[in-house]
This record gives sequence, structure tokens and C-alpha cells, in this order.
Amino acid sequence: MFNPYLVPGFPIAIFDQRATRVDVLAYATLITHKLTHSREGRTTQVSYVYGRTFQELLDLLSAQFAAGGAATGAAPAEPIREIRQVIQDFEQAEQFYQALFFGRQPLFGNYAACDWRKRVGYESIGPGQPPEKVIIEGPTEAGLGALADAGGTIVALTPQLESLKLDFARTKAAKESAEHTIQQISSQVTNSLALGDLAAVTPQVTNPSLSSVLSAADQVALDQANATLNDTTIRLKQLRTQIATLEEQLAAAQAVVNQHQQQLKTTQVIHNLDATRELVPLPAAEKLFANYDDAIRYNWRPICTLDEYLIFHQSVGEGTIPAFNHPRSVGARYYERIRRLKPLTADFQFPAGSDGLSPQPVPSPNAANQSAPNAIGETITPASTTTVVPGLGSDFPATRAAWDELLLEYRRNVYNVQPPRT
Repeated sequence: MFNPYLVPGFPIAIFDQRATRVDVLAYATLITHKLTHSREGRTTQVSYVYGRTFQELLDLLSAQFAAGGAATGAAPAEPIREIRQVIQDFEQAEQFYQALFFGRQPLFGNYAACDWRKRVGYESIGPGQPPEKVIIEGPTEAGLGALADAGGTIVALTPQLESLKLDFARTKAAKESAEHTIQQISSQVTNSLALGDLAAVTPQVTNPSLSSVLSAADQVALDQANATLNDTTIRLKQLRTQIATLEEQLAAAQAVVNQHQQQLKTTQVIHNLDATRELVPLPAAEKLFANYDDAIRYNWRPICTLDEYLIFHQSVGEGTIPAFNHPRSVGARYYERIRRLKPLTADFQFPAGSDGLSPQPVPSPNAANQSAPNAIGETITPASTTTVVPGLGSDFPATRAAWDELLLEYRRNVYNVQPPRT
């Protein structure tokens, strides 16, 4: 089938026709499209690596779950956890491909990632019974990853916080000791001098007049206390900021732990995987396996925008038709014309030598374009050289006929189509 939406380098799910049921998961490496005039000639060839059938997938997943692995949608597990969390987790993969291929735009009820649990199930055991859905429930890779990251944050930051709090307590004690020393010396000076203007001495004694009444030992102690008070005040401010930051980080990490511990009601994945049972389309997905148009509509994604298409053709859209409130609105914005085709003119001169795609032979000028026998009777063909066909300039016409006028006339006919006569 022709599928223009496949992208090489990404994982793919290939559902086989139900007569053989060789459904495969793999990584697409090369996408080749082939188009001919008939519908049957439109094909897409996919080269892939690391292919495994759905039965192999179910076996691998069962083994992973038995070994304590998280609920995931693909196996074997990617070795890098960050990648595993994104492309092998049902919910995270959906968000990732929505952002990558759809720009997080509404998908009109479609899905960006293939959650195969919503497409296939087990063939019913009893006659007339609907298919049994595949169940995979439990702790996800994203949830376990977030829980592990949060736990690692708590383990790493808790000792740092305790160390900062201990440093804070020691610094606070040093500050209080310095304040006590300053207050003590200030009181001694005040009592000994009994001066009214010294009655309001501040804890930091810096008045030069006090040096005349302080002993050398008291002066040294006062200077040391003032220096300690200044250093500890600055240090306490820094510690408060650092402690507050760590407490916020720990609170956020603890909130993640609490959230996922509530969600992870069980540490074991609950599933009904069985590689021996046949997989069949679920009722809601039967059309995807039986109808080409429904399958392509399911695989649909935007290839490029209209403006990107114009840029690709180095054109400029003219006459914008809005999506709504216009006589020719069709629910999407488009242009009246996106290219101007330039026809040939009667006096147009083709570049010399441009009447072929192969190098043109040019006879040697001294050969007179004739063959002649040599001294022993052999016929000698004149030597020739080749010249490369010159390239066409940017002003070369796009068409050899008045296709621009013809297309405009065709558009007018389409806009003014009349019903057939009766």
C-alpha cells in the first residue's frame, strides 16, 4: 500500500493481512515510494531492522514484567532510561509524537502513537464472543523514572540540608557570642566613665574616644567581636538562602514521591499477555485492517503546510482565500494561485547547444570534417572534441505553451460549472 506518512529512523508497527497475520514491530531505515499512472502502481517499500513479531513482543514483555520491569508498550527495553521513558511508554509516546508530528494541534480524534492495545486483542475462545482486550497495567517507565529521580534528589539533598542547618546553628552561636562580648565591654566602659553621651552605646562600639579608657586586652577583644559579628551576619544571610532553596527542592521531590506512590498501587505489572493466542482486530479497529482509505486516514499526519509548499517551489501565494466566510471557502485557507507559468515567446533564443542532454561532438578545426587515407592506406577519422550542454538560466520559461492561460480558463470553468442539459 502507498503510505506517504512513514518516517525513517522511527519505530513502526506493521499489521499484516489477516490471512497470514505476521504482524511486526521494527525500526524503519529506508522508505521508498513508487508512483505510476494506475492506483495499483502506488506502492511504498519499507526497509527495517530489529524486526520482531507481536508474539515475540508478548514473550519479551512477559519476561520483563516477571523480572520486575515497568509497564511498557515495546520490548526489548531500550538501554537508556530517558529514551525508554519516551518511546516505550504508552502515554509519553503519545505526547512525544503529538508534539513532533502535529505540533500539539488537535488530532480530530486520531492518535499520534500506535497504542496497539486499542487496535488488536485476543481471538475469543467462545463462538460469537467479542475479542478479549490486551491488559497491561501497573507502574510505568515514566512514573518509576520520576520516582527514582525524586528519591535520588531526596537522598542527595538531605545530608546537604542537615550540614547547612548545623553550620547555621554554629554561625548563629558565634554571632550571639560576639554580641555578648560587645555588650559586656560596652557596659564596662559606660559604668567606668559614667558619661551621659555614652549611655546609648550601640552593641558595635566604634567610637575612637573609647580607646582611651579600654585596656589593650579589651580593645583586642572588642575588635575581634566586631569582626566576628560582621562575618557571621553575612554568613547567616547566605545560609538562610541556601537552606530555603534546598527545602523547596526537597518539598518538590517529596511531592513527586507522594504522587507516584499513590498512583503505583502495586509494584508488579498486571497483564494477560499470552504469545500462544491469536491476535485479531478489535471491533473499533476492524475497518483499519479491511479498508485502504480508513488505514491511510488513521496513519495521516501533516506533511507540510501550504506556505512551506510555496517556499519549496520558490513561489509566492496570490489571492488568499480564507477558511471561512468566503464564497469559495472550503474549511482551509488556500491561494487563488501559487505559481505563474512563463511560456515561450516567438523571439525567444535558446542557448547554444541546448537542443540535447548529452555532450555534443565538435569536429577538430584542422580536420576539415573529412576522412583521408594515410601513407599505408588506412582511413583516418578527424579528431573531435566535446562541449557540455550549457545550463538554463533562471529566466528560462517554465512551459513551452500558454499553460498559465489554459489553467486560469480551466479554473473559471470549474467555478462556474453548469449542470448537464436534460
